[in-house]
Amino acid sequence: MAPSPAAAQTGVAANLTRNWSFETFEGTYREERVGQYWVGFQVSGTKVEFWQGTQFAGTNVERIDGRDSQIIKGDDPYDAGVYQIVSGLRAGQWYSAIAFVLSVFQTSAVEDPTLFDGTIVKQIGIDPTAGRNPLSPDVIWGDPVDKNMDRATWGQRLTFEAVGTSATFYIRIQALQGVSHESYDNIAFIDGAQIRLAPVSQAIVPETVAPGPFEVSWKSVVPNAWPQEAKVVEFDVQFRDGLGPWQDWLLHTTVGSAVFPHSVPGHEYTFRVRGWAEYSGATSTTGGSISGFAQIFGPWAESAPVRLGRVVRATAHDNRGFPVYRVPFDLLRDGTVVNTMLTDGAGDAFLADGEGEVYSVAARDTLFGAPPPIHNVV
Repeated sequence: MAPSPAAAQTGVAANLTRNWSFETFEGTYREERVGQYWVGFQVSGTKVEFWQGTQFAGTNVERIDGRDSQIIKGDDPYDAGVYQIVSGLRAGQWYSAIAFVLSVFQTSAVEDPTLFDGTIVKQIGIDPTAGRNPLSPDVIWGDPVDKNMDRATWGQRLTFEAVGTSATFYIRIQALQGVSHESYDNIAFIDGAQIRLAPVSQAIVPETVAPGPFEVSWKSVVPNAWPQEAKVVEFDVQFRDGLGPWQDWLLHTTVGSAVFPHSVPGHEYTFRVRGWAEYSGATSTTGGSISGFAQIFGPWAESAPVRLGRVVRATAHDNRGFPVYRVPFDLLRDGTVVNTMLTDGAGDAFLADGEGEVYSVAARDTLFGAPPPIHNVV
């Protein structure tokens, strides 16, 4: 059974949005019906209509939860949506939002829906100040999605930090092109709107400078939530080289650590991670659970930078060309020793230079007096 539309769910990681599955509606006329606790808005457009999903599409209504959904439709280009002021937030806490919006340009009777990608843009936004203007600069907008009739991309997500006890949740539809025939409509189905406590993460890197490939680990948790309420199921991990752009390393991984394979001596790397949490209280239209239905990501968390040093190889051979064991080598910068290593059984010593610049390498005296002749100092 679908949750009651009259109130948000209970629990630390509960959905704070009321009538989140659009099961009850208000409005006198059928083309002016908006989900209870939601407010319709229109930025532009000549004739934009708000419908209860089942009144327009009957049992064929597109939905992710329950029996109904919100419909916004129009013939001409329009910019419209719905919003709700959500309460129960805590200032300084991170929250994640998700809504499912499926758009249909003109008609669903097409062989290749992707031909009409880019005609209708879906976007969710959060105003942490709880304002009522979708054009306010205070609104944080998630990434726009313009796929046509694509259920694989109809979950729009974003994360935000609360500044007070309330915030405004916007779901916005922008139809960029009008229909070509009066029998067609540009339609958006809205359902499954949620605001939940976000998973917070930590990226962990070695404290000392690594001379080559090194391990990075990460973890995430939904603060104070019981495992039956919410659990972290996946991670996204990115890196950047110096001040360069962020690059994907691991996406939707279930592991908590990995060896970073792209390390270059002398370069500085920073990592960031975000967790994906799965929440309880999400059911499908048939009553069973939907894999990934309530999976939402949290904010990115950055690691401290890691600077990789160069590795200097010093080799000690005697006059016969045989390796000499346990000869101490110093790595010096401006006359100051910054690293010391002893040669191994092959006569090699590997010295890591944390700054990536080598000034000099010198062999010390051994316990038996002057060191043997040294060759192949690299």
